[in-house]
Amino acid sequence: MTTTRLSDVIVPEQWTAPFLLASPELTAFFQSGIVAHDDVIAALAMGEGSTFHLRHLNDLVNDAENISSDDNTVTSTPDKASGGQQTAVKLMRNKSWSSMDLVAALTHPDPVSVIRSRVAKYWAHRFQAATIAIANGILAANVAQNGGDMLYDGSAAAISGTAILNAKATLGDAAANLTSIAMHSAQYTELQKQNLIVYLRDGSADVHFPTYLGYRVVVDDGMPVDTSGADPIYTAALFGAGVFRMGLGQDKVPAEVWRNPASGNGGGEEVFFSRQQFVIHPAGFSYSAASPDAGGAGFNPSNTTLATAATWSRVFQRKQIPLAFLKSK
Repeated sequence: MTTTRLSDVIVPEQWTAPFLLASPELTAFFQSGIVAHDDVIAALAMGEGSTFHLRHLNDLVNDAENISSDDNTVTSTPDKASGGQQTAVKLMRNKSWSSMDLVAALTHPDPVSVIRSRVAKYWAHRFQAATIAIANGILAANVAQNGGDMLYDGSAAAISGTAILNAKATLGDAAANLTSIAMHSAQYTELQKQNLIVYLRDGSADVHFPTYLGYRVVVDDGMPVDTSGADPIYTAALFGAGVFRMGLGQDKVPAEVWRNPASGNGGGEEVFFSRQQFVIHPAGFSYSAASPDAGGAGFNPSNTTLATAATWSRVFQRKQIPLAFLKSK
């Protein structure tokens, strides 16, 4: 177990007040609306069970209508409405941090106080990491199971406006449902070089955010990068609003502090524990219970498992899922 020691901090005699070095990661997946809160998902996350079945009714089939006639021997054969289900999975995660009491006595602020003040931001980062892992798994499943009809592979060239439009076109006439595009900073920089980024002002705050073709651009270096070849290959994704639905559960003991008075030869130590239970579900997909993670088949998968093809299967038709992928240099 690692813990904060005197060698990890500056013990000042006369020193300016230390500043908190915030993590450079962003949580724009939530700010842009790609991930949206869902009351139904939240209720499931709060309840018992590890996997949940979400029922739905399918849309009417767009086949030909009947031609009316005056022939009483010709009758109409009614069609039927059909339904289906998606399977969602609960994720149960925890993290702990520790600090020696002697550190708090010799430096300000107390590392434990800093840890507590940053826990919410930490979990926002981890929720986003889980979302990206799920997106990676969806892409892998789409290539393996559906012929890659959600992907435009432009990996032979750098990202461009044409490549993004080709990815959008995988949705056909349903592409109007796309609202955001997430990409690695290297792809974003390439678009900047091509003068394709437009900055818009958020009407509710004095904040400017980048857009392309009306899509809000989300820049996240957690997006996939394949470095196995001569050039890195980046994966970008176009999203519709709320394509990922999220609900937070409630752990039995969400947070607690454990004291170890004997640690540090009696100097004392505090360990802060934080726990989360949550569901992040991609609309139109079903989780497979074939996960090999500890605890039995399908129980509490890791991000590594969420990112694999065998973990997901598509339930909705292609055009019903506002999500498309693009590979580029």
